[in-house]
Amino acid sequence: MASFIRTRRVLAAIACATALVSLTAGCVPKGVAVGDTQATEPAIQHDGVDVSDAVVIYIGASDSSADRPIVDALQAAGLNTAYMSMQGVDAASGNRAIIDATNRNLSAVMIGPNDVNQWAEGLKVAREAGYPVILVDPTAPVTLDETLYAAIFTVTDDASASTILDASIQVIDDHAHPKTMPVRLG
Repeated sequence: MASFIRTRRVLAAIACATALVSLTAGCVPKGVAVGDTQATEPAIQHDGVDVSDAVVIYIGASDSSADRPIVDALQAAGLNTAYMSMQGVDAASGNRAIIDATNRNLSAVMIGPNDVNQWAEGLKVAREAGYPVILVDPTAPVTLDETLYAAIFTVTDDASASTILDASIQVIDDHAHPKTMPVRLG
């Protein structure tokens, strides 16, 4: 009788563990980046995040002068933007900055002009936490797994390009968008 009860308990524990694994595995989209799961717009639109509720953590460039126009444009458009400077810190600090950002209540991680190829560890943490990552004007060709970032924004003066606010909300709300998007700051 005791072995029967022990067997039932073991089977119950295995069933619970299996259920837990299947629940947590569903948090990350398979084969695509968070914020880049829609190839086409769905027939029934969903209500996305209100701009006033969206929060972006902007991880800056090693040269902070490149950050000011982008951060100013995001804030002027009404997007809550927290800025993390990377000026004067070593390149490995990028992983720590991304991981720190994911410990906050946010809608997306945006990374300013940097060579992000060595930041895969931090980008994986952001993905696993369910946050879309947007790269802005990377300083080197991005050779990372494309599931680690939702979009690359290239800043332009082209009036036909989306504003950085509209493009950011498009990614945050997981609407269909190209992987590389030209954006204008104003």
